[in-house]
Amino acid sequence: MHFARHGHALTLTDLPEALSAVLSAHPLRDGRNLIISCEGLSGHLPGWPSVKTYAAAPHTISWLSGWLSDQFPQAEQRLILSQRAPDTWLFSAWRHHLLGQRMQLDWSDFAARFRPAADLAQANKDIADATGLTTKTLHMEHAVTNPLGIGGAFIQMTGAPAKLRARLTPIAPANKGASAALAAAFLRLNRTNLTDDDLRAQKRALAEAAGVGGWARAQQPTKDRLP
Repeated sequence: MHFARHGHALTLTDLPEALSAVLSAHPLRDGRNLIISCEGLSGHLPGWPSVKTYAAAPHTISWLSGWLSDQFPQAEQRLILSQRAPDTWLFSAWRHHLLGQRMQLDWSDFAARFRPAADLAQANKDIADATGLTTKTLHMEHAVTNPLGIGGAFIQMTGAPAKLRARLTPIAPANKGASAALAAAFLRLNRTNLTDDDLRAQKRALAEAAGVGGWARAQQPTKDRLP
């Protein structure tokens, strides 16, 4: 994310230590696949300060792919990139920014300014071209219809057996965006003279009351996890 905001390649040098620590804590057993799913590896969501598009993503994901090749030289890497209709992506991004930062753009101004970033098909093509990896596209509008939700659609695309998928329990949506009314309330607060601390506290209280924002509210699975 820092690289997406500032473009300094040296910021990527912190990744090996962090990734090595994760793999050390969760060693990969022989004959098993490794799935890495993290939207932050594409950089900051466009709309954060100094981030206008996903232009950083081809660099960050290519860098990660190269690191994985060094760690697992015999492994075959595959890439699954999500994609969403431009207007629904823009509206989702705007609502998340209203909660996550002191965004003061209204919806129409935000949509006009960040329309180029909403061409996710082109962004995904740029990533695929840069990495040279076998790439599939997870269309979010279709994925939400999966009985196991978006996560289930993703797992299905990895080739996980049907018997395994049948043992999984859907997890409730997490980090949901605000309603239009709540987004309007966030915008009004962002335009006040509240201190940053008071602003965060008031928005957090509204978000918690509405049950939106934050991954911690996700329902935990009660049956099998992926072994």
